Amino acid sequence: MFVPAIAGAFATACSPGALFWPAPSVPQWVMDTPRASGSVYAVGIVGKTYFPEDGRLSAADEARKELARSVSSRVASVLLHVEETRGTTFLAEAGVVSATSLATDVVLSKSQIQDYWTDVGGLFGQPGSTYALAVISTTDLRLSLEERTGHLLIDQDQVLSEDDQGG
Repeated sequence: MFVPAIAGAFATACSPGALFWPAPSVPQWVMDTPRASGSVYAVGIVGKTYFPEDGRLSAADEARKELARSVSSRVASVLLHVEETRGTTFLAEAGVVSATSLATDVVLSKSQIQDYWTDVGGLFGQPGSTYALAVISTTDLRLSLEERTGHLLIDQDQVLSEDDQGG
């Protein structure tokens, strides 16, 4: 009684259209860098490497560099805006450079790698490329900058508002 049922199930599972494994798919964050209030994201990409772990490490480094670039330019913009708003020389140009350098240091120390993906079959880019998703909280960024400089530099609402986030 059980043999025909098992044979029928086996025949159905072995038919040409049957899927044994889910079809591989590209993660959404690879195609479109996430945006979320209170966080800044960046994606790092590295080509195929001989050792998979090298790909992950290099992609993570690239994601952090991209995140630092994005955050540093926005911090400089916000600081210049604060200077213009106050009508004073709140921060001289050297201060802005110093603050953006601090922002880069903070990103490198406080950011996290949220996910990795290796494009084994070339679904999105070059086969074997590895992608890493880096994220930093705008609150962590602001607090770390304030702690390192000893000054209240940026209002919470001014730090990388959701509208400011680019990919």
